[in-house]
Amino acid sequence: MLRLKRFRVKTFRSIRDSGWVDVEAITPFIGDNEAGKTNLLVPLWKLNPMEGSRAAIDPVADYPRSRYAEFRGMDRKPVFVEAVFAVPDGLAGKIAELTGRPAGEARLAMASMDFDGRRALDFPGLDAAAAPAPALKEARRLVRSQLPKFVYYSNYGTLDSEIYLPHVVQNLGRRDMGPKEEGKSRTLRALFEFVGLDPGEILSLGREGEGADAAERKRERDVLLQAASKKLTGEFHNWWKAFEYRFRFAADGNHFRIWVSDDKRTSDIELEGRSAGFQWFFGFFIVFLVEARYSHEDAVLLLDEPGLTLCPQGQKCLSNFFDGLARTNQVIYTTHSPFMVDADKLGGVRAVHRGEGGYTVVSDNLRRPVPGAERERSLHTAHAALGLTVSDVLFRGCRPVVVEGPSDQIYLSMMKAHLAGRGLLAAEHELVFIPGSGVRTVKALAAVLSGRDGRLPCVLLDSDRQGEELARSLGAGLYAGERGKVVMVGRAAGKERAEIEDLVPEGLLLGAFARMIGEDPDAAPAGEPRAPVVPRMEAWAGERGRELPPGWKVDLAKRARSEFAAGPARFLSGDMERRWARLFRVFADDGRDSEEPPAEAPLDAFFSGRGRGAAPGPADPAAEARPPG
Repeated sequence: MLRLKRFRVKTFRSIRDSGWVDVEAITPFIGDNEAGKTNLLVPLWKLNPMEGSRAAIDPVADYPRSRYAEFRGMDRKPVFVEAVFAVPDGLAGKIAELTGRPAGEARLAMASMDFDGRRALDFPGLDAAAAPAPALKEARRLVRSQLPKFVYYSNYGTLDSEIYLPHVVQNLGRRDMGPKEEGKSRTLRALFEFVGLDPGEILSLGREGEGADAAERKRERDVLLQAASKKLTGEFHNWWKAFEYRFRFAADGNHFRIWVSDDKRTSDIELEGRSAGFQWFFGFFIVFLVEARYSHEDAVLLLDEPGLTLCPQGQKCLSNFFDGLARTNQVIYTTHSPFMVDADKLGGVRAVHRGEGGYTVVSDNLRRPVPGAERERSLHTAHAALGLTVSDVLFRGCRPVVVEGPSDQIYLSMMKAHLAGRGLLAAEHELVFIPGSGVRTVKALAAVLSGRDGRLPCVLLDSDRQGEELARSLGAGLYAGERGKVVMVGRAAGKERAEIEDLVPEGLLLGAFARMIGEDPDAAPAGEPRAPVVPRMEAWAGERGRELPPGWKVDLAKRARSEFAAGPARFLSGDMERRWARLFRVFADDGRDSEEPPAEAPLDAFFSGRGRGAAPGPADPAAEARPPG
C-alpha cells in the first residue's frame, strides 16, 4: 500500500494555499478554534474516501466564500487538493517494467482532485514523454488500486446504557439516519462485531417461552454475554491505563445493557452513568479498534478534535491509543490540547493559524514568533506540551534545585560540568537547576515541584535583601521543617550581599563583562575578594557611559560560560573550586552540610538569611522590580 508523504490544499474554504505539508505516522495539527484545522482534513477525505462515506463536494460549503460566484461560473474548476505518496519497492519495480523507465522515477505518485470531482494521478519523477501511453495508463491503474483510503471522523457516537434490541437490528441496515443516530448505530455495529455478538441472535435467545428449550436458550445467551464481557474488559485495559475497568453485558427480553465497574468504584454502574469523557472514549475505542484494524487497515485516519471531553490523563491515554493505531494506519488529527501532543514527537506537529486576510496558514515551524502574532497563540499547545513533558519526564531520577533566574542556571550548569569532569561531583541523583523569573516565583516553583513526590527541592537564593526576605518567609512557612534546603549564595561565596556572580572567578567575569560592553579587559576594576562584584561592574559601566540593557546578566553569563569552557584552569583557583564542590554536595545531600563553615565565612549557616553583623532591613521595592539575573 502507498504511504502519504505530503499534501497541499488550495482555494478550499478558508485556505488560499497551504503549501506542501509533510506528514508523519502521527501528525497533529494544532491551533486555535476557527484557525481552519478542519479545512485541512476534509479535502484529503474527499480525495479518496472510504466506500459509503458522504464525501461529495458541496459548492456552498467548500468553495471559498469570497470566490463562490467566480467558481460557480467556471467551465473547468480548479484543483483543490494534491497528495504525494511513497510507492513501495515492488510496485515501483512493476511500473519500471511497464514504462521502460528506471524504478527510481516511480518512487513517488501524486493524486489530485478538482471541484468538478475529477481525479488525476501522475508520477512527479517520471519522464512521461519517454514512456508509452498504454504503459503509463496501466501504471496509473495499478497505483490507484493501492491508494490508501481516507477515513474522516468528527462524530463519535456515544451509547445509551439501555439498548432496545429490535431497534438495533432495524437500524443496522439503515442508511437514512441523522448524524447523531448514525453515530450511535455505527458504534453499536462495531461493538457487536468486536465482541462477537449478533444482536439478532441475542434477541432471539431471550424470547419468552416455556420449558427446557427456553431455559437452555437463556443459559446460552448468558454464556455468550459473559464471554463477550471478558473479551472487552481485557482489550480495553490494553488501551486505557487510567483505571482497571470491568464490563458486564446483560440482556433482559428486548433490552441489552452495559454495566461498568472499576478498581475505585467496584459496584456496577450503567454506561450512561459514567463520565462524558469515559463514554466518548468507549465509543471511540470500539469504532476504531474494529474499523481501523479490520475494515480500514492501511487507511489514513483523519480525526477532528478527538478527546475534547476527556480529562488530561484520558487524553494521554488517547495519545497512546494513536501509537497503536499508527502500526497499521497513518493518523492525522486536529487539537488545541497540550495533553494530546506527545513532546517526543514534536517533529510531526504542524501549527495552524489565521494569516493575512483571515486565510488559514499551516507550518512546521514551532519557533515562537513575534508576540501578538496569530501564530503565537497557535503554538501555545506545542510549548505547553513540551513543558508538561519536561516536568513529567526530565525530573525522574533527578534532584531539582530551584534558582532565581537563568543566569544562576547557566553558572551552576557550567560548574556542574566542570566538577563532574574533574571527578569532584559524586551525586546519587542528577542535579537539575530550575530557573524562576525572580524571587517572586521561587516559592511557587518549589511548591509545584514538591507536588510530584512530596519532597521539597533545594532552593538557592542570592544574599541580597530580596533573597534574605524570601529565606525568612520560606523558613517560617513552606520550609519550616527543612530549613537547610534554603541555601544562601553569601555563605557559599564567603561574602555579604553576594549574588550568584560572586561565585564566579572574578578574572573570568570582569574580562567577559569588559568585552561585552566594548571596553578593554585590562582596564576592568581590580578584584576585591570581600566586596560583591555586581555593584562594581554596574558602577564601572556607568563611569564609562555604558548603559546596561535589561537581561545583561544573562548575556554576561553566556559569554562567561563560553570563555570558561576554553580553559577553566586559567580562572579557577583551588579555593573557588572547593567552594563550588561543597555547594554541590549540599544540593546532593538534600540540604545537609557535613562540613564546618570556613573561618572567613561571614554567615553562620547556609540557611542564614544575612551576613554576620548585617542588620536586616526592609525589602527593597526597587530591587523587587529588577529583572531576574
